[in-house]
Amino acid sequence: MLSAIFNRIFGGVLLIAVVSVLPGCATNGQPLSTEQKIGRCVGGILLTTALCRLAGDQKLAKQCAVASIAACAVWLVYNNAQDKKRIANARQRALETGQAQQDEWRNDGDGRMRKVSVSLRPDQMLNNGQPCRTVDIEAASEGTEGLGKHTETYCRTSEGNWAPQATNV
Repeated sequence: MLSAIFNRIFGGVLLIAVVSVLPGCATNGQPLSTEQKIGRCVGGILLTTALCRLAGDQKLAKQCAVASIAACAVWLVYNNAQDKKRIANARQRALETGQAQQDEWRNDGDGRMRKVSVSLRPDQMLNNGQPCRTVDIEAASEGTEGLGKHTETYCRTSEGNWAPQATNV
């Protein structure tokens, strides 16, 4: 029973991520503005809650709403240049060293503490012999209940740099 509820909540969080992030393609390659992100979060929260209500009961719908709001809060909190740079630097250090990385800082804009943890999965080799590394990135902010989690795969280029896998295949 608990596993089924967890799966439904996880599905709700996944749905909010899809609803919030993928429509960014409609911006013709331009990053989403804060207003666009908020709009996608609100729409995603409503859609996720409605779908969870159809799949379960009122209690499940509330749990899905809370999980969706937490996912949006983390996504919106990290919507500034300072945080993006700190996360990117931690990811790059992990890729270059092959070791997990952590960073904590106080955001200049809102004064909240931020934390990012980057862990690595075992290296992979593509069919063409290109080495690749998958990184799991977890971000947290003071005052938010949830963690933002993201997984990316990077492969070493012929120049020795690490680039997202999609640009290498």
